[in-house]
Amino acid sequence: MKEYTEDDIGQKFTIVTPEGTYIEQEIVRYTCFVCGESMIGTIRSAGGFAAAHKIYHEEELQLARLG
Repeated sequence: MKEYTEDDIGQKFTIVTPEGTYIEQEIVRYTCFVCGESMIGTIRSAGGFAAAHKIYHEEELQLARLG
């Protein structure tokens, strides 16, 4: 698995995984606006990162309301 860096942002790669081949995946940097954690990777992986953070922070907020 390739480790993406700032130098890769904006470039496009074909990524082969057990699930399939992702053609021309753009490399992006995504930062969670709630906690500031960030990642560099494909748009697909950034989407998963964003979705996981959304779920985590929504749950965290619900627990804070109960506490």
